[in-house]
Amino acid sequence: MTHLPAAESVKDSFACLDLDAEGFRILFDARWIVHRSPRSAATALVWTAVDGAGELDAWTTAAALDGIIRADLLAEPSVRIFAGRRSDDAPIDAGAIVNVTGAVVGVSNVFGADQHAHAVWRDLQGVVASEFPGHAIVGYEGGDDLASAIASGFTPLDPLRVWHRQFA
Repeated sequence: MTHLPAAESVKDSFACLDLDAEGFRILFDARWIVHRSPRSAATALVWTAVDGAGELDAWTTAAALDGIIRADLLAEPSVRIFAGRRSDDAPIDAGAIVNVTGAVVGVSNVFGADQHAHAVWRDLQGVVASEFPGHAIVGYEGGDDLASAIASGFTPLDPLRVWHRQFA
């Protein structure tokens, strides 16, 4: 059995904290994003909801999240895990987790093959608009994923930061 060192993280939702003195280091910087009026549209990939443990295993492998996303999440009525494929019987190429809260749909764990990055963010708008009409989409991204989200119609908002520290 492998024992990992103890660690903790802090999501600084306004990127306004300085946690260096407490031994934290910046894990990443990102920006909050919003799409206020997503519309249902044709998608570049075939999108389906993940509905079983076997498919979730394939999804977590494709997302490089093995052992992190657990099957009991599939029973949460406010959460959907979506898988994108080039065709109905192709392997999973892309995915996202969405969480409905009131009039907003949060999107996280978005992934896709590099050649599909912009298409994934465009597709997510259509998928969310079809599943949850009239809901805005919110989340946060950084780097190339932020650029892809903005290119597909998301608006960048304020910065956020995630801090991390490990204990010896």
